[in-house]
Amino acid sequence: MKETLFMGKITATATHELKNVLAIIRESGGLMQDFLDMVNDGSFKYKEKFGGILSKVEDQVRRGDEISTQLNRFAHTPDSDFTSENVPEVIDQVIALTQRIARSREVSFVNRPHQSMLTLTCEPVKLRMLLFQSMELLMKNAKRGERIEIRSRLNENKKTFIEFCMESDSGRNQSLDDLETSGEWKELVATAGAINSKAGLSSDSGILTLELVNMDYK
Repeated sequence: MKETLFMGKITATATHELKNVLAIIRESGGLMQDFLDMVNDGSFKYKEKFGGILSKVEDQVRRGDEISTQLNRFAHTPDSDFTSENVPEVIDQVIALTQRIARSREVSFVNRPHQSMLTLTCEPVKLRMLLFQSMELLMKNAKRGERIEIRSRLNENKKTFIEFCMESDSGRNQSLDDLETSGEWKELVATAGAINSKAGLSSDSGILTLELVNMDYK
């Protein structure tokens, strides 16, 4: 755990520095745009081209700032052994930080929670690890261009369900039905069990379902 805290602190510090770098780039780009807007007599024939470049820089700065923000929040995850997590927000965070992997495999994730505020008391690092392992397993078995919807809900017994539904243009992907014999599935079961011994895991009709229960603070 000390190693995890160490990695988290270093990452959190680095992301603060990255946000400072991005802020300077944004301010410099804004200043350049101001100077460009002052040229209204047509004397600078590259004005439109430079304006397009500055717009792309602003878009990438915005993207980098969002990734840095999510990474900073992720870096603070080890700060608490047990805490109350808003599940949809955690899912958004993991999706944001795994976009590059998903793009390389031509797969997309969409978070569609039944409730915007759905809390789960658990170990935050293990919850994110469980989500990532689930997403990684699905990406390995997804078809090119597949869209994976992540749905979270709370049932009448106060159990939290997180469902991963794999769909492509040709309809529901049934390939999940053979996952339970894979080594990755066993690792996923082990992670779910580490979160709580009552955790459940199943796959049926193209849907991977995690069943989680609240843990009391220790």
